[in-house]
Amino acid sequence: MSTFVQVMVGDYAGDSTARVFAVVQGTSPAYPSYSTVNVNDSAWHHVAVTLDNVAGAFVYLDGVEMLDMGVPDPFPDINQTITNQYFGARNTNALEIVSPACLADELAIYDRALTSGEVADHYAARASGYAAAVIADAPLMYFRLNESSGTVAVDSMGNSSGTYVNMAGLGNGSVPIDTGTSVALTENASYIRFPAVDFRSLVNLTMEFWFKLSGLPSGSQGMMWLEGPNFEGEWGEQVGVVPTS
Repeated sequence: MSTFVQVMVGDYAGDSTARVFAVVQGTSPAYPSYSTVNVNDSAWHHVAVTLDNVAGAFVYLDGVEMLDMGVPDPFPDINQTITNQYFGARNTNALEIVSPACLADELAIYDRALTSGEVADHYAARASGYAAAVIADAPLMYFRLNESSGTVAVDSMGNSSGTYVNMAGLGNGSVPIDTGTSVALTENASYIRFPAVDFRSLVNLTMEFWFKLSGLPSGSQGMMWLEGPNFEGEWGEQVGVVPTS
């Protein structure tokens, strides 16, 4: 059975606002919950999803723990090479996942689970020293998304670069932190592809980024995920958006 930690955005409260929703898919029991924060508010929001084989899975929104999902059963198997990593739209292996119109910034992937204190420190550093705080915690990859042109997304940790595809714009002045620029994604079309990673020695992981919605999503839409060699393999961690109701 595949297990997925999913974080999505939709009108789960039924009040025409966008809430962050989290659930562990493919596990029993599931742990669904949605935030009290409306993230379709023309503001930037910070999301971190951590996975630890002892402490379990946690979702943080704007530096605060939103959900403790416990230890998934079965625990996600990340003992494999991740063949694809995306932020935005995807159409691979006969599965199409589209993306919302949004701005994005500061994408980081770690080969360990950040602590609640580290996540809070990152969010608190948004006004000064954010990049330094992230780098000090040694991410496996850190894409600041500061490019103003071209197709290359530079990894600040010096590993393989990512690739921009069908982007709405680079070098946007609206940013969630004290320096740099952000990138704009067109609904259903834009994505950033990251290099493959060998996670075969790992059991824990964190995905972290900032986003700013350009409006409520119009369909079932995804933001960020990792894909293993067998479709979505035996493990997945996905951050995305779903239809509003």
